[in-house]
Amino acid sequence: MRHLVLTCTIGLSLACALPGDASDPSTTTPGTVAPARTIIDSILPPAEEMRRFRANGGPVRTMLTGGAVSRDALARAFVQALATRDTAMIRSLVVHHVEFADLYYPASRYARPPFRTPVGLIWTQIQLNSEKGITRAMDRLGGQPVRFLGLTCASRPDSVGAARIDSRCSTRYVEPGGDTVSRRLFGAIVQLHGQAKFLSYSNDM
Repeated sequence: MRHLVLTCTIGLSLACALPGDASDPSTTTPGTVAPARTIIDSILPPAEEMRRFRANGGPVRTMLTGGAVSRDALARAFVQALATRDTAMIRSLVVHHVEFADLYYPASRYARPPFRTPVGLIWTQIQLNSEKGITRAMDRLGGQPVRFLGLTCASRPDSVGAARIDSRCSTRYVEPGGDTVSRRLFGAIVQLHGQAKFLSYSNDM
C-alpha cells in the first residue's frame, strides 16, 4: 500500500512539507513545536480519508465560526490584527481544517474525478502557502501603524456548494511611511450564511 509521509509543524495553522521539500525556516512562526511525522494514505476510500482527516473534529459544521460579517470587515480586521500583532485574531479569521472538510472540500472539484485529490493533500498545499504568506506579512507589517482603506476583488465570486468564494482580492492601505498601496495580502475569501473567513494567507508580499 502506498503512503505519503509528511513533516508537520504547528504555527498559526497546520503546515506539512510534502516529500522532497527542503526545510524552510521562513515558513514557520515563533512558538512552533518540533516537527511531527504524519502519514496520509493516498489510496484510501474517500470516506475513510475524510474520517481520518477530521478525526476528533466534533460534530459536522454547517456554518463558519469566527471571521467577520463581510469580506470588507474581514480585510479590515486582518489589517488591524497585523498592526497590533494579534496572533489570536489572525487565527480566528482563517478557515480551520474541520470547516475546510465540512464546508468547502466536499463541493469542490477536488472531491471528484477528474481532479479528485485526497482532502489532506489539498489542505497541506493550502497551508504551506498560508504559513509562508502570514510570515511575510507579519515580518513586513506586524506591529506597524498600517491603516485599512478598502478592498477590491478582481473577479466575480465563484460558488463552491453554498459558499461564495472571492479570489484575487487586493487591499488598499496606508503603509507606516505614509504611502498608500494596493496589494494582495491574503488568499481567497469564503463567505457562507453571512460569515466570511480567509481560506488562506497566501499573498504577493
